[in-house]
Amino acid sequence: MDDDLKRYLDAIEERDAAEHAETRRHFDLSMETIRAEIQLLANLIAQLSEKVDAININATVERTTAETQALIIRCTKLATAGRLETG
Repeated sequence: MDDDLKRYLDAIEERDAAEHAETRRHFDLSMETIRAEIQLLANLIAQLSEKVDAININATVERTTAETQALIIRCTKLATAGRLETG
């Protein structure tokens, strides 16, 4: 092979290796950023899930309290009217 051609091909190979290394560094940095963003998103989803669970619990407590209060009122009215058997 001609020396000029060999030097030319060697130069192309070196340039390609340098570009590959630069692309790899860029890719690695991008992946680190993506991983951090995914972790942040996962944490936010977990927090949101906890809030939704708390809201559901509060709604259940409120509904149960309202039902209990209504039952107490009804029983009190029946007892006052003499239509509730006790004992």
